[in-house]
Amino acid sequence: MTDNEKRARIRELIEILRPAARAYYQESREIMSNYEYDALYDELAALEKETGMILAGSPTQNVGYEVVSELPKMRHEKPMLSLAKTKSVDELADWLGDQKGLLSWKMDGLTIVLTYRDGALVQAVTRGNGEIGEVITGNAKVFANLPVNIAYQGELILRGEAIIRYSEFEKINAEIPEKHFMPSPGKITNLLLPGGNGVRVDTAVYTGYTISSEYDSMIAKIIVHAKDREAAIMKMRTALDETVISGVDTNLDLQYKI
Repeated sequence: MTDNEKRARIRELIEILRPAARAYYQESREIMSNYEYDALYDELAALEKETGMILAGSPTQNVGYEVVSELPKMRHEKPMLSLAKTKSVDELADWLGDQKGLLSWKMDGLTIVLTYRDGALVQAVTRGNGEIGEVITGNAKVFANLPVNIAYQGELILRGEAIIRYSEFEKINAEIPEKHFMPSPGKITNLLLPGGNGVRVDTAVYTGYTISSEYDSMIAKIIVHAKDREAAIMKMRTALDETVISGVDTNLDLQYKI
């Protein structure tokens, strides 16, 4: 591949990846698989490194989502960039060198920055697009295991992930009030899921799928996106109305009430 061809490929990859990133982060839908996105992203990063050309707006220089909600906005003091990815043991070993490394499961949650002053939590901001995030201090103060006061004087800034454990999913997604909050294994005899602009459904089940007694209780995740809270609530109600899951008990009615 000539230098001109490499530069043309860089532009082509950016045009492919940017809509995919926007769809996933901002519109709650997917237009390509994570595997396909990562492969194209890695190709782009390699070409940028090889040619030394990085265009404005390249997905390798932007992370997260464009902040468009009504929450207060704040620019990060330092950009919150994503860590590099690798699927190669050799690359990981080269990166570690003679240092020791600790491997753990990737926690895919809500990245936030916490600011403490003289021991008190004064600010919590999401990562957003890496440059500008949303202020969620009020929300963060009710997160389990997040201290609102610590034994520290001066300013302390922490970055981490807010996550929900599988045990919490079991409580939230498999609780049926009418059956004393018991899970409901069995075969799905009929499945109809909502769709349309601003509606995303994440699931692996299908008509005929059997849910065992040892299952991840979240049968499906429905996400909606709209211009404001009231519009999003109405869209979610419509999505729930369109959802049909027969053969097993679900908490659709409870979700509708919420």
